[in-house]
Amino acid sequence: MVRVGSRIRITSDNENYDKYRKRTWKVARIYKDDAEHRGYDMGLYPQKLVECDGLPFALYEYEFDVV
Repeated sequence: MVRVGSRIRITSDNENYDKYRKRTWKVARIYKDDAEHRGYDMGLYPQKLVECDGLPFALYEYEFDVV
């Protein structure tokens, strides 16, 4: 279960994430729907969208593992 402060690693095979994949990231914010984050894709509800310190993009839960 992901929480603010959790450490995550990117598992998505999206090639745009290659240079970020081998690092561990600390979750700074979690969004649960489009009322909380305007970029949230409601087609992915109930996936959480997370932002991490130093990571220039947000990730949905299916794109990472909590470590």
